Amino acid sequence: MGAGSSAAASNGTGGATSMQSAGPTSGSSGDVGENYSKYESPFDAGNGSTHFLMIPIESTMKTRSSMVVLEVNSTGFRLLRPLTNEPLYEFLYPHIHSWVSHETRFGFRFYDKSKKLHYFTFLFKFPDGGKASTALLDTIHGSVQDILQERLSKAMGEEQFKQFLTSFENTILDEQLPLLRETTQTNYFSSEQAYQVVCKVKDVFSRVDAAVLFHKAITDQTRYSRILDAFDDDLERQNVWQRVDEAKKAKSRTLKAVSS
Repeated sequence: MGAGSSAAASNGTGGATSMQSAGPTSGSSGDVGENYSKYESPFDAGNGSTHFLMIPIESTMKTRSSMVVLEVNSTGFRLLRPLTNEPLYEFLYPHIHSWVSHETRFGFRFYDKSKKLHYFTFLFKFPDGGKASTALLDTIHGSVQDILQERLSKAMGEEQFKQFLTSFENTILDEQLPLLRETTQTNYFSSEQAYQVVCKVKDVFSRVDAAVLFHKAITDQTRYSRILDAFDDDLERQNVWQRVDEAKKAKSRTLKAVSS
């Protein structure tokens, strides 16, 4: 994407690793109007979300809306239609590979398993000439830092991890996943620790299950793809991402049902 004033790489947090959770959502095309005065400055949209008005550069986004709102929240980015807040795309931090802000432009790359090269880039122009650039980067970095701090406070120390890894390795196959499922409810691991645990799973099918469990239980989600190094077969790695996507969709459906 070129040089920028600030950038953060992920490889899977999320792994940007799987970034296709970013499929377009349903919605009509066309703009809703040009009364964008409410977006003259970034503003707090509630629930920990901040909105920034952006101008899409590439045709993929322009076909949906000539102006979009970039929402930064505690789980990732959303692209919304101005004024109506109709969701167009959603990107979770685990799937965002990197972002960059340079002069009057902002862009980010995400993992899209439907693309041959896996990564797709969205680029935008700031309608205010780049005045919101610093505020946008500060907001993103603040959200990521909050996530990291929460996870680090629950991270498993090295001595505790060594004990757990030994116990896990000595656990019979049928009890490995239940033990891991229980442990990841209250503990976070580094991606390297998670990789070591997955390597100790005695069955390849259970290894996929273990990798999926770790998707929400590592402190450095931008390095989630390190866990996938435990698999020799690319089909197995794709299976992990598919299972992760399915789990996210199921959680989203549950949350919508609860809120409705």
